[in-house]
Amino acid sequence: MSSHTVKSDRLTLEPINLDKHLHGCHKILSEPRNAEWSTRAPNTQLEQTEERILESMSSVQFPMWAIMAPTTLSISVPVADETEGQEMEMVGIIGISHKPENVGYKIHPDHWGKGYMTEALRLFVEMFWTLEEKKSLPQIIAAYTPGNDASARVLEKVGFKTGKLLRGEIELWFNRGQNRKSDIQCMYIDRPGSNESLNCQHFLSSLDSRL
Repeated sequence: MSSHTVKSDRLTLEPINLDKHLHGCHKILSEPRNAEWSTRAPNTQLEQTEERILESMSSVQFPMWAIMAPTTLSISVPVADETEGQEMEMVGIIGISHKPENVGYKIHPDHWGKGYMTEALRLFVEMFWTLEEKKSLPQIIAAYTPGNDASARVLEKVGFKTGKLLRGEIELWFNRGQNRKSDIQCMYIDRPGSNESLNCQHFLSSLDSRL
């Protein structure tokens, strides 16, 4: 996976690591509110989260980064950031969730409304264009289910453009067993200077998102 670590005014994105991020990651992936718009159920066992992290650590295609923020009074899983001399906590996850380069992300509900997700996604996009292994890719794709207004706003603020609306394509976790499929709204952002285009529908073959 990528070894890139990048920082903004408030946040640090660092490659996810089993030893450092397991419990913070599990807090996020086991939270039912984080699974509301996902095809995957919340993790119920720490071993499930461990497996996801190990998969990311060994993957060039599906890397994940921990979103780290300065510790607040509400934290439960602090991690020392020795480079800055201050304590940080893992507040979210961001990375490539399926192919082609479709970005996925989650922020723990304790940190909703702070602007962290917009800041993290903007930082991720800037970093992504610098990755040597991704230099041939003209776009980053994202997708959300209509009704997930918070995710839509984040993407728009970062500069993602509206792509195709794909109807009846996925079964969200909370709709399983109801024979009910949900729409997917594709979004995309172009690499600076690129004139190429990707078809949002290409990623449907692997919509079992890792995030």
